[in-house]
Formats: sequence, structure tokens, C-alpha cells
Amino acid sequence: MSERRIVKHDPATGMSPLFRPLPALKAGQRQKLDVRTQHGGVELHWRGPDALGIPEETLLLAILEKLGNDYGLFEASAILAPSTGSDVGKALWAGLAASGSELSGDTRVLFTSFAALCRACGHDTGGAAIRQVKAMLKRLVEVTLWLRQGRLEGSSRLISWMVCEDGQVAVAVNRRLAAAIQGAHYCQVSLSERLALPTHTSQALHARLSAQIREGWELRYRMESLERMVWGINAEGSTQRNRFAKLRSALSALGGLAVWDVSVTPGRDGKRVYRIRRRSKKLRDPAATSEKRRQTLGISTTPALV
Repeated sequence: MSERRIVKHDPATGMSPLFRPLPALKAGQRQKLDVRTQHGGVELHWRGPDALGIPEETLLLAILEKLGNDYGLFEASAILAPSTGSDVGKALWAGLAASGSELSGDTRVLFTSFAALCRACGHDTGGAAIRQVKAMLKRLVEVTLWLRQGRLEGSSRLISWMVCEDGQVAVAVNRRLAAAIQGAHYCQVSLSERLALPTHTSQALHARLSAQIREGWELRYRMESLERMVWGINAEGSTQRNRFAKLRSALSALGGLAVWDVSVTPGRDGKRVYRIRRRSKKLRDPAATSEKRRQTLGISTTPALV
């Protein structure tokens, strides 16, 4: 695998506060998901019965990493099309419930295992970890994305998944996520960097900044802007002070990573401005997976699920 585990991700999804640091809650206590944003003239609206936390984002990134042809020996990926004729393909396509030209085209499906997903997220493969991955998959599959661009509208589930008869776990992602994997328009997120960060706040901040700052670039932010990036809205009083403290700790952790620089300068109004730079670093191409490995699994270079 690539040392930094680079994931090609949809910029609109990566920049949005779709995944947020959540307080520790019991089952059934999460608020509903309702996130709106705009990107490139497209309105995006995610809805679901449960808010999504940072572990769910880690799982989605791990799935996207594997779909970028960096999967393990007993894993495979394939193209999923509306015309797919197999029972598995039909079930996965129906699960996406895709409509509209932007979301109803060919997408990708990963064949993996619960244990492999646990390992990709940095967990062990015990029963508790596998139950957590199953619960996160269920929350992800319940999320619907609505798109609008002018008069054009469309919708799709974020993912669909099922357990096949042979025990493999099949996970399909929506068309927007698949297009990023295939290089249409994407940002790069390092999963290795993410897993090295100590808190959900630092992981969330790293993901949002990775979607905004290309390698070799830098941007400047006020603390209030970083707060909106991570939590979606600005708080007040003690809640905001608590968030700012977490963000300062997250910035310190981010600056400790090899390719990130964080410095502080005073703004014109005396408030701190954070200068964040993402240095360039040559990467091995995560798509350079062995063709022999694919042939061993009986899969062509661009396989289709028929």
C-alpha cells in the first residue's frame, strides 16, 4: 500500500460538515442528519435519521481507498451499472436508489470483509470492532444525497451494501464518490495522517483542510472559520470556548505531521490568523496495483459486475 494511504475523495463531500465530532451518546440518541452546502454551482443536501460522526468518515475513506485499487489480496472491485444483471448487482443498484443524470451513471462496488474494513480503520478484528463497523455501515446507507443545479435535480444514497452468499461484504458508493476515485474531480486525503491524529476534532479538521488545500498551497483562517468547517455552525459562550480549545489542540497535532505547517499571525483587528500550508511530497500512485493480483481473483483491469 502507499505509505501515506492517499484517498481520492469528492471535494464537495470532503469540504462539507457532513461528518462532525459528536458527544458520546447511547444508541438512538443522535440527532437527525440535515446538512446543506454548495459546491461549483451545485446545491447538495444530505439527510438521514442519524448524524454522522468521525468514525463513519474514517470508514467511508477506507472504502474509497480500497476502491482506488489499493485493496488487499482477498478483495476486489468492479463497475456497477444500471444494466447489471446479477442478483448482487441488482440489489446493490436498487439500494443506491439513484435518480437524475448526475447520480444515476455507472459507479463502483468493493468486495471485502468486515475484518478488512476494521483493519483499514485502524481497529482490531474482534467482535466488538466488527459490530461497530456494521453499525456504521447501516448509518451510512441511510443517508440520502439530494443534488440541484438549475432545473436539474437528482438523489442517491451515499452507499449501499450487503453480505453475499460466500460471506464477502459488497459495498457500492454513489456516482459522485465513484467519479472522484476515477479522477474526474477529486481532492486527496491521507488516511495514514488521519489515523495518526489523536482526536476526532483533529481528524475532522485534517479532512476539511485536505479538501481545501492542495499540496504546495497554503490558506489562512480565523478560528471562527475553522469552527464552521468542523461543526457546521458557530456556537457561543462556553460551547465556543470549548471548541476553540479543541481546535487549538487539533492545529498543534496537525502541525506535527510531516507535510503540514501551522503558524499564527495577528490579523488587522488583533485576532489570530492561522496560516496553514500543505507541503508537496511525491507520492506513489495508489492505483498501481498488480494486474497479476487482479487476474488471480478473476477480475479484469476494468471489471464490470454483470
